[in-house]
Amino acid sequence: LASLKDTARMQFHWSVDSDYQRELLAYYAKTKELASNEWSKLQRNERFTRYWRLMEQRQLRRERLNIYITSKVDAGALPKDGGKRKIYDYVLGTIGRELEQYGDLMEQIFGSVGGSVRPLGELDHFEEFYRYFNASAPDCPEIDYEQLYDPDRSLIENCFNGEAAPLSKPDQGYYLDGYYQGILVVKSLPKTTFSGMIGQLTELDMLDYSITVNIRPLDVMKEIEKEEGAYEKLQNTIQHSPKLRMLAAMQKKGQKISRLMSNEVLPYKAQFILRCWDADKAGLRAKMAALRSAISKLGGAKYYDPALPTSNRNYFYAAIPGWSWDKYQDFSHYIEDANLANMLPVSATPTGDLADAEAIYDGANRNLIGVKTFANNAPQHGVMFGMSGAGKSVNMIDLLTQTDPYYDYTVIVEEGLSYGIYSQTVEDNAKP
Repeated sequence: LASLKDTARMQFHWSVDSDYQRELLAYYAKTKELASNEWSKLQRNERFTRYWRLMEQRQLRRERLNIYITSKVDAGALPKDGGKRKIYDYVLGTIGRELEQYGDLMEQIFGSVGGSVRPLGELDHFEEFYRYFNASAPDCPEIDYEQLYDPDRSLIENCFNGEAAPLSKPDQGYYLDGYYQGILVVKSLPKTTFSGMIGQLTELDMLDYSITVNIRPLDVMKEIEKEEGAYEKLQNTIQHSPKLRMLAAMQKKGQKISRLMSNEVLPYKAQFILRCWDADKAGLRAKMAALRSAISKLGGAKYYDPALPTSNRNYFYAAIPGWSWDKYQDFSHYIEDANLANMLPVSATPTGDLADAEAIYDGANRNLIGVKTFANNAPQHGVMFGMSGAGKSVNMIDLLTQTDPYYDYTVIVEEGLSYGIYSQTVEDNAKP
């Protein structure tokens, strides 16, 4: 955040769902393509069917975090000579290099703690937009985003497939794409913050809701000048009508000016928008109640429940993925970097190598973990520890069974007959 320029803005877009369809379908396709051993094919199909059923029953959980950085084009920096193409290339090149620097910084930050960062391509951006406007997208595995995307059409034309009809009272929100949807906004920030407090919101035991934080860096000198003006007004007021609360406010203003002048803090404006959706009205009411309760537990924070359709519409547009330049800034709060860091929804479900997994397993939080035995064309070594009878051999047999289609043969060196049954399943290729 400290490297964010005045001409750039940032958005944290966090959401949770139960969607693993793309990875499971890729796993199933590999089974059809490679599996020749009937036992391996049976086991892999069982794994696919079981996880697919859990996904349809909304029993799986997947948290997603997208961090968007958008940079504004400075018209004054454009070259005065040359044709339009030259100007276009210059602008894109400058902004591209700036965004690459932000990307490298993200990789350093998250890579240092074992995370990973993947830049979104043009089609990935479109998919995020489409999923935002169409809550039913995860229910439709047949969607071909490449076919849907038309770069010559606007975002609304590409993604908006229906009209958001406002809900009648006492319900608040709107109905869009077969789902009842509601929005809450953080009206006032917590009095104090601490690391991990945002877990009150991100760890709720429910699916299909999102948190959007639009972040705008402030000019430090302008903030100092503004606070100095407020300090002088308080000082003049106290001379005519001294009150204890004014003295306390003036002291607080003085401390804030000192922090800003000493570069101890960086000032930002942040807008927190929460959105949830459900196919049933009662389900939406329950989720909205859970979100209201969670906000109230954030150290005295308060929520705003937009009742007017126009307010719902404005916040809906303000929370569009990556659109951090929206002019609707209602309930955009002044916040300093340390407190902002504690309020950011920085969490995402670990999935391992799920995108092109050779084997899939249960995670610790109703998620799926993908395993690959080769990474970057190099074999991966593994060690398994456990007491006798803990299931080490059973787990290894399962791994060997799932990865069998990728290998011509398997060599097992052991004492005993723990792998006797497994050897019989692949006896056509077994060597004495």
